[in-house]
Amino acid sequence: MILVTGASGFLGSAVVRLARARGLRVRAMVRGESSLNLLGGLPEEFLARADLEDPGSLDLAVQGAEAVIHCAAATPERAPDLETSRRINVEGTRALLEACARGGVKRFIQISSQSAHPDNPSVYGRTKLAADGVLKELAGIGWTILKPSIIYGAQAKGIFDKMAEHCRRLPVVPVIGPKSEMRPVHVDDVAWAALACLEKPGSIGQTYDIGGADVLAFQDFIQAIIHALGKRKPTVPLPIPVALALAHSLSLVMKNPPLTPDNVRGIQTAPHVDISAAQKDLGFRPRFFAQGLRDIWPAGGGARVVSEERTVPVSAGEGPLRVALIGLGKMGVVHASSCGVLDDLEIVALVDRDAKLGSQFQSMGVKAPFYDSVEALFGSGVALDAALIITPSFTHRGVGTACLERGLHVFCEKPLAHTLEDARAMAAAAREHPDLVTATGFVKGHYSLWLEAARRLQSGWIGTPRRFAASVYLSQVFSPMKGWQFTKEKAGGGILINSGIHLVHFLRVLFGDMASVTARARSMHSEVEDTLAAVMEFRSGVFGSYDTSWSVPGYQTEGTRVLVEGDAGTME
Repeated sequence: MILVTGASGFLGSAVVRLARARGLRVRAMVRGESSLNLLGGLPEEFLARADLEDPGSLDLAVQGAEAVIHCAAATPERAPDLETSRRINVEGTRALLEACARGGVKRFIQISSQSAHPDNPSVYGRTKLAADGVLKELAGIGWTILKPSIIYGAQAKGIFDKMAEHCRRLPVVPVIGPKSEMRPVHVDDVAWAALACLEKPGSIGQTYDIGGADVLAFQDFIQAIIHALGKRKPTVPLPIPVALALAHSLSLVMKNPPLTPDNVRGIQTAPHVDISAAQKDLGFRPRFFAQGLRDIWPAGGGARVVSEERTVPVSAGEGPLRVALIGLGKMGVVHASSCGVLDDLEIVALVDRDAKLGSQFQSMGVKAPFYDSVEALFGSGVALDAALIITPSFTHRGVGTACLERGLHVFCEKPLAHTLEDARAMAAAAREHPDLVTATGFVKGHYSLWLEAARRLQSGWIGTPRRFAASVYLSQVFSPMKGWQFTKEKAGGGILINSGIHLVHFLRVLFGDMASVTARARSMHSEVEDTLAAVMEFRSGVFGSYDTSWSVPGYQTEGTRVLVEGDAGTME
């Protein structure tokens, strides 16, 4: 049986829900006056009424427990109170550990914080660091410490909740301090990691950083929230000294201020979060921040749900999103058709070097003026919000950066570019415009079936993934081919960069960042590779084979297969 402390809170309730969903015996420790709303009507027999400030109440709470997941803490939501924080975070943890020793508890998972390090002067950081020290001093119990980054979720509190509220209400959103590194992590992913520790004896005596799949600057963190809420708002930098002075002033006059000194110090001293150990030892595979925000706000204001899994921004303020369609080839037809079913989007410009294609699109019902170059488009003065770039990949850098410099949101068909140099330059240009939405067309990673496979794998459906075999085949190239797609200079690559890259993207969704790749490619009919085989290893410890070719008979449409072997089952 697992005892979860702080079970009525944001993280504790998530741990309880996940444990019960897995069929585990769980007891929720709550204080007498705590609201049980987040526990969803948990029957009284699964509750333990106890308080870290009342050591005498803890023996009954731990009775019969084999493990404790310690989520309870005095957090920096309110104005910092050193005495209260020390009493709960340090002495309360000590009292709980002593009760565990008397009750014979074997495992103890401590939910610490990234704030718990010597360089963080906040009340919360100092007391959580002291609590970790208390745990390490105790002999006879198998402990593991988890240090989450900023935790977010549907019922989030703390800095995420406050920033989300600012993004909803303020006409201009403040961005605190310099470009601090952040790795926000979804509450359900932290709960998953806590339970995973109980299944991994090798985690005993270890401390793990727990963060999301992507690393963000604070500016990007704010912009992602604004975008997920369906809003369009400017931001303004707020220097650390100014933010700290404001937080101190608010803490003097408000019980629950919108910004506390501990919040500011946490941002100021945010450390580098390295999740590689958790990936390797626990099989930890967190979601990306954008994915997590979609889970919280599946149809946030100003966004339109286009499937059960994802949303797209469609509001440009008062009117529809005004889009330029740049590139009118075969994929241009596909994008024009997709745009045609979105009520809040309007194609206002067609761009291609071939005027005949412009006439064809206009005859298909796309009533937009035609331009034979991006320069002509920008010189026309037509009002735009976004650009869909569907031109050959060797043109992407020039067209994409020009659109960003004009303040346009940019969707660029894959591959992002035909050379690594151009891809890096485009990524750098996107970072220079954090207020703009940029995307690359790895659409297959958003297919319902693929998303469901990823969700089930990450939920522990087949246990910890160990090995995979993945392939994508197409019947297309069986003799010398002509066109820019088959030249090294303009295409940059063959089957891998054309079709196989979708599967590479999906494997990263499943397993996280790669650690190593060994590959061999062969050109049989053209300058670029027609077939490629690789062995891939991911930082999470998963390894396997990857195979792709567009010279295999029997695949008139792409055939993709992924087989994943876990320690509790196999998924195909």
